[in-house]
Amino acid sequence: MYEQYFRLSEYLDQDASLIQSRRLYSLDENALYSAIMDRLAQPLPNGEESPFSSRSPTTAHAILTGGMAYYQSVLAEEFNHVPDRTLILLLRLMGTRMSIAEYPVINQVFRRAPESLLAGIPAIIPLNLEVRSQYDPTLSVYTSLATSMEGTAGVDEVEREGVHFVNVPCRVSRIGALPNVRLREFTLLPRSLPFVSESFNDGRIVNPGRDAETLVEAVLRAREDFRTGLRCVTARDYEFAAKLVGAQKVRVMVGFSPGAAGYFGSLTSVVVYPPDITPSVDAILAERVLANRQIFTLPAEIIPIDGVIKPRVVPNLSNLEVFNLVATAIATEVNPPYGNWGDSNFAQTVAIACERQVGIFGVPEISLRHTITGEPLESLDIQPWQLLEIQSTLQVEPLRT
Repeated sequence: MYEQYFRLSEYLDQDASLIQSRRLYSLDENALYSAIMDRLAQPLPNGEESPFSSRSPTTAHAILTGGMAYYQSVLAEEFNHVPDRTLILLLRLMGTRMSIAEYPVINQVFRRAPESLLAGIPAIIPLNLEVRSQYDPTLSVYTSLATSMEGTAGVDEVEREGVHFVNVPCRVSRIGALPNVRLREFTLLPRSLPFVSESFNDGRIVNPGRDAETLVEAVLRAREDFRTGLRCVTARDYEFAAKLVGAQKVRVMVGFSPGAAGYFGSLTSVVVYPPDITPSVDAILAERVLANRQIFTLPAEIIPIDGVIKPRVVPNLSNLEVFNLVATAIATEVNPPYGNWGDSNFAQTVAIACERQVGIFGVPEISLRHTITGEPLESLDIQPWQLLEIQSTLQVEPLRT
């Protein structure tokens, strides 16, 4: 725990806006050693030379002085941590608890085998089914619920969820913040699973997970909670309250609401992602809103985007490797909960994210469109409460010349 104290002290010392804590003991170890050695080297009262006048570090008095200075500095360091211990005691009195680590959860798609569709044989997806990564043998995902694909359908019919495929939230085997996961990384199914043709992660993140909270993070959270109390006044207060119940991305708009014309002085609209967290956010905001304010909580509107992207890459990369690089950039920097609200420069955002990948050194051509309507991205009227999400139908055409 001492390491956490040291990091907290270092962080607080670097914050210029805080009142700096006074060091209770400020003597330097080397300066203390020199001062004691100087005092020992002083002549005796009768004028004779001191028997401890030698400055050699191998002498007994030098070794003793060095040890005494060192142990005194150790005790002084503990003494200087009195303000830190006072802070920790204050946090304990406030009931501050350090949040534990959480497992990330991602969406996994399971597709039904053609023979199961034609014969009407259900395909069962059991609870805690393991799907392993094709790149990292130590990484897997586990289904968090049991489901099935049932019914009869022709192979050429329009795909329906629950019949041709199902979406299942899956827990990643590694606790903490979501690692750098590629699109379609988790594809290795157990051989004993019948009537399922394939499974893959489609890039959607249900819960990004989180690392165990550090002491610095706990202090900052406690400070924010103490500042806001149990009421919401500023946009920062609304965002803080929404994230307490699991919102990953929050947009606060004061005075107007999506789909309504005009300005409403007493209205605050809070847009949250992921969409299914909206009821929880609405409940906590209802407890904290002031009497003269009206709150409108709504889920983020997701705009599906696909098209063609042509990255310029190093010659030795295969098409699959290039696709995985682009998919990784999109999944970790562009798609929700990443990216920007109402991003009017979305094509540039995608290009910059791809260029950060090792092996891609430019994106000279990129053409994006609305996945459903086919309308070009440039002609879309992007609103501040919307998030754009690249779909798996995006085409990647590498340029090697």
